[in-house]
Amino acid sequence: MKKYKTVEFTKWLYGIGAIILFVVIILFLPVWYIQEIELVGNYYYNGNEILKVAALDKGMHPLSIDTKDAKKAIEGLPFIEHANVKYQFPNTLRVEVNEKRPLGYVAFHDSYLCINGDGTVLEQSKEKRLKLPVLEGLQFEYFVLGEKLGTENAEKVSTMNEMMGVLDKYGFTEKVTSIDLSNLEEIHLYVDKLDVIIGNIRDFDKKVKWLVKVNDGYSMGILDLTSIAHGQAVLTPLD
Repeated sequence: MKKYKTVEFTKWLYGIGAIILFVVIILFLPVWYIQEIELVGNYYYNGNEILKVAALDKGMHPLSIDTKDAKKAIEGLPFIEHANVKYQFPNTLRVEVNEKRPLGYVAFHDSYLCINGDGTVLEQSKEKRLKLPVLEGLQFEYFVLGEKLGTENAEKVSTMNEMMGVLDKYGFTEKVTSIDLSNLEEIHLYVDKLDVIIGNIRDFDKKVKWLVKVNDGYSMGILDLTSIAHGQAVLTPLD
């Protein structure tokens, strides 16, 4: 009887072993390895930058991917607000990112600080890596990456947000080289060698419409748009 039980137990072990072996073989068939990576929501970072920092690549087995670690690594990038990494049956990896929207650059000694819509410093670089204007007139003596430049700049940053929204609307953002916010009642916007006197932020949409039309024919001089509400725009071309 004891011998019979031993034989039955041995058969049971072999059966369990065969099932485990079968499952292992199935799990490691080529069909399960990552064949496609979907990257959604990225604009300022290219796919290679994001996948490299997260150590993700095609050909990886899903069991070798720690999605939490990958998410944390991606969110460590300066322009990333939130990230999510999900495995999709049978062989796809979906990476979703929500990027912080850069507002512009601020010159600081021999470098540039890229700030977002609330004035937070996203990164410091020797050169501008994005086609965004340099913002002049912000007041600060020092900065900390990941923190705002200072509460005294809040109104200027808010004004800049409004301006960038309108410039984006007319596809004109990349043409603007710098914006001087030193005096919010006499804002200057520079497009190549064209000095555009905006005045205050009122009627900015109408002012940009005029700027777009004038810039089609003139790229240097002085364009005064302070009285645009009365239908007056004064252009002083430079020879």
